[in-house]
Amino acid sequence: MAKAARRKKTRIIWAVDVYGSSPEFFKKSAEWLISISQKMNATIKPVFILSPKSLNLAIDIIVPPDLKRFETQSYKLFEKRMKNIKISNLEEPKVISHDDFSVKKSVNRLISFAKSSKGDMIFVNSHGRKGIPRFFLGSFAETLMMYSNIPVFVTNPKSKFSKNFSPILFPTDFSAASKKAFGKTIGLAKILSSDIILMHVTGSLRAAMAFRGSFYTDSAWQYYTKALEDIKVKKKKKLDSWASLGRKARVKVNPLIIESGESIADNIVEIATKKNVKLVALATTSGLIETALMGSHARQVVRYCPCPLWTVRAQR
Repeated sequence: MAKAARRKKTRIIWAVDVYGSSPEFFKKSAEWLISISQKMNATIKPVFILSPKSLNLAIDIIVPPDLKRFETQSYKLFEKRMKNIKISNLEEPKVISHDDFSVKKSVNRLISFAKSSKGDMIFVNSHGRKGIPRFFLGSFAETLMMYSNIPVFVTNPKSKFSKNFSPILFPTDFSAASKKAFGKTIGLAKILSSDIILMHVTGSLRAAMAFRGSFYTDSAWQYYTKALEDIKVKKKKKLDSWASLGRKARVKVNPLIIESGESIADNIVEIATKKNVKLVALATTSGLIETALMGSHARQVVRYCPCPLWTVRAQR
């Protein structure tokens, strides 16, 4: 009898933050990693990007810190945090240091390491900072999501831990980039034994009326109502067509059309909460305008969503 083919070994790059995260948040990250790595048959490589900005010292601009001294301290602190955490597939940690204050340059160094070490996914925590703290500190996780061409798995303090990753919510605008990302999401869902909720948000005529005021005549209202229904029918057919791609891969895909006047991010968070979604998958693109637009949605989702976020880069 032929033996079942074993899944290819994968590698997760763990973007460790030993200075910015609490011991409780660090432990929660380890729980996520253990669960994901078991399902993906992956090893975990802890990497800490050490820079003056990551240390968040009050005197760093005037008196730059001695990064070599902090490298040794980083290894020791990591060992301390891992003392009561058992991860069997954990590789030796690595510290990458540089003396630049730019978050973008720290992100680029992590991406470069992940590529050179054949990483299949980057795991990172978002601390959910808002307002003034985020303005000064920037957001490593949010910047990484926008620029990494390696899939990024992001958790925030509101993410509820679960060993089960079903269902996965995938919002789409039906673009070519989104379709490519959906194909990758199907592959992830198959590995995680997850169903997918395939969501598309369409405009709301009632919301438009509320915004513009009651300026439509009865005939105009009937015309736009019919036009909107025709659009919904066409989009439903497109959703069903995409869902068939999942069925071919033996992944269950449930199409969902939302008629709403709210922002895309608000709809994603609302559906994720109502449907008890375990993971939101988002497509990112490489264009400057698309990155800016997608970035605003992704930032809102990662800050307020009750589950983790998985971003995948899809070339246009």
